[in-house]
Amino acid sequence: MSHRSSPTEIFTKCEKEALHLSGAIQPHGTLLAANRDLIITHIAGNAGQFLTFEKPLQPGDPLPHVLAQFLRNLKLQTGKRDYRWLKLGDQNFRTSTHLNADDLFIVELTRVQEKIDTFVDREAYVPVTRSDLELEFQRITKVIAVLTEFERVMYYRFREDGDGEVIAEVRDHQSYGSFLGLRFPAADIPQIARNLYIKNPWRLIADIDARPVPILSASDDTIDLTWSDLRSVSPVHLAYLRNMFVQSSLSFPIVLADKLYGLIACHHSRAVAPDSARLEYASREVRSHALSVLSYQASERISLLQRFSGDYHVLLDKMVGSNLSILDVWNEMSTWLLHTFQAGGVQFIVGHHLLQTGIVADTELLDQLDYFLKSRSDPYWATSHLRSVMPQVRLTEICGVLSVDFRDSKQQSCRLLLYRSEHFYEVAWGGNEDKPEERHAGGLVLGPRRSFEKWVEKRLGYSREWTREDSIKANWLRKTLSEISIYV
Repeated sequence: MSHRSSPTEIFTKCEKEALHLSGAIQPHGTLLAANRDLIITHIAGNAGQFLTFEKPLQPGDPLPHVLAQFLRNLKLQTGKRDYRWLKLGDQNFRTSTHLNADDLFIVELTRVQEKIDTFVDREAYVPVTRSDLELEFQRITKVIAVLTEFERVMYYRFREDGDGEVIAEVRDHQSYGSFLGLRFPAADIPQIARNLYIKNPWRLIADIDARPVPILSASDDTIDLTWSDLRSVSPVHLAYLRNMFVQSSLSFPIVLADKLYGLIACHHSRAVAPDSARLEYASREVRSHALSVLSYQASERISLLQRFSGDYHVLLDKMVGSNLSILDVWNEMSTWLLHTFQAGGVQFIVGHHLLQTGIVADTELLDQLDYFLKSRSDPYWATSHLRSVMPQVRLTEICGVLSVDFRDSKQQSCRLLLYRSEHFYEVAWGGNEDKPEERHAGGLVLGPRRSFEKWVEKRLGYSREWTREDSIKANWLRKTLSEISIYV
């Protein structure tokens, strides 16, 4: 019997790939690196096509005076880009310059056709309602479509489980089909790539068929391209785009509090390389949008906790003010918990005591959960598909679990467990992620799936999903319960 590789296995090679050490760039620009003595340590093989000095530049050469003076005038910090206009001879360039992790000056140059000297900062708009937020998703997608002129622009938002979902889309008449409402598996964008998205204002792949340009060096050291705009592309990602019939792609990360919230993903059926000035302008719009979303989330959190804490404090006052044990108020408290979290069962472990109501874990499952949760450092944990994380679990009504661990003011070990039973529903995917194999003359080859046509999965063994609101409420509950003494 042949082994059927999972999507996770297929992308393992991409996850392990040191993307920042590709040793090459895309050819729509050029790159050179210099040390603190302004001696060239690395230079792209196509530099001569962009830079016309008296003699070709090579590793070990001092920087030409104009470039050396250019760097002396910059005040750079590691990983922080400086964008400038630079005229060399009769050519205009847009430069992106930064210090990399090895303390090298990295200078990237692209030719420019237009010059935008000033940016008009838009004051971040704070959505008030959920519908306001959805309109903001649509607005920024439209803005980026207009600025970039790409044929398809999508708002790709990451879910709590790592999967992505297209929640807004703008496309022209040449774009076949729609990805709106489709979900894409977490493995489509490995964590190593997500980390690079956080560190870069955009990611442009100008032409998937362009041959990467090697970076030359006098030593065997591979240059760190973590913050490079021109960094070459993973072969796995190129195959992915090719299977989507995309020739050029552009992504702007939406970063909230140093976490990747989503991407504005742009696709084009022809090779295209927008001027970096236009990309900078679009990037500023996306950052302003990120502030809008962050402000909405902060406001929503305050409003949610105000509503949530009101009912909770009624119970707390009854328990603490009347010197009652949790057992005395358990019927009322468990009913409130089940309603608040839309759960089918709840268990509360205080020291060696167990209180429970509804559909709950038996002794064997409790022991398995305890073993699993003790291996985690995060006091909050939730899953809507228990068997995916604990496949050894026997047949049970429980499909979803939310757990919070804490110690009360007496330092008693406490754990609150909420359970949800199975909920049948469908998920519309962008292609079937379980069919990634390709057949070639040499046999079966693993790669990205070839079709991104809508594929509907009928989900069995899943509960209703735990939401961001559930997480906020559970963590607030953990904090407040840890501040009191709990008597049984």
